Parts: sequence; C-alpha cells; structure tokens
Amino acid sequence: PIGSNWYAGEAALVLHQWYLDASWRVIGPVGQHDPNVIVGVFVYRDDRSERDFELGRWGDVVAANAQFVVAPASSPSRLHRFRLPSDTERLDVQLRWRRDVVSFAASSENGAAAAWEYRGPQRPTPCGHRVHFNVWLFQGRRPTSPEPISIRFTDFFLITENNALLDPEVDSL
Repeated sequence: PIGSNWYAGEAALVLHQWYLDASWRVIGPVGQHDPNVIVGVFVYRDDRSERDFELGRWGDVVAANAQFVVAPASSPSRLHRFRLPSDTERLDVQLRWRRDVVSFAASSENGAAAAWEYRGPQRPTPCGHRVHFNVWLFQGRRPTSPEPISIRFTDFFLITENNALLDPEVDSL
C-alpha cells in the first residue's frame, strides 16, 4: 500500500506466431495468499484467446486456491480449479499449447500436483499474443491483511513447438 491505496503490478512479453511450451516458477506464499489477491500468468490476445494459470480465491476464503483456464471460461469444461496445500512456497508450472490441445501442469516442493488438458472447441491459434505476469485485487477489494504481498516469478522459459528457445521482447513492466 501507498498511504491508503493498494496497487498491483503487471509485466508483459510480446510473442509472435508460434505454438509453444512455457514454464516458470512462482515463489512466495503460494498456498495461503490473501483471498482478495489474484496472481496470474497468462497468454493473451483478447478475451476469446487466452490461456491462464491463476492463484486466487476470488474473495472466498474456503475456495480452491488455483486454476487453469482456456478462455472464455463460459463453461466448466474450460476451467480446472484445484487446491494447493497452505504450506506451498514454490510452484513449478508448465503450459503446452498446440493446435489440438492446451495442457497445464503444476508441481510444488511439498508434493502437491495438478494437471489438466483442454481439447474442446475454440482452441486459440498463435497470432498477436503476449505473456502477462500480474497481481491484482479481486473486484478492487483491499487485501484482508495489512501485510505486503510478495510473489516472485523466476525461471521463465519459452520454447517453440520446433524446440527453439525464444527470447521474447519485454513489452511493458
């Protein structure tokens, strides 16, 4: 917070026209962050072409605290929610995006794991996407705790479907 105002941040990387594999690590209070705070990593072009990994409870303290999404999340088949143990401090996440499938996997240092595949209609095709890392407040609600929230994203890799390591340009911080 700065004074009585709370702020959140976002960084974006420009992608080009490739299907890809992405992996990253999230470090911080992954399993017990504030119910009003959402942490996300997502590949986005528009609201109909988006793949998301999110940590959050959307204001509900008893809700599952993580999810994978292939937007639009207009049906339950496009969303997979799961629960990470409260002592989770490090999470490794993978996204595999191909013409016929979008798949996610996550594993933690304490053995928690989740995986999900989406093979349904309206799978996004590569063109004009960005990878976003963000932290935001659900419905603009302030965190329930006055303590600052610290989440780090590390070990981020992008590899094309042809196994070429990508070096994306930073679009915004």
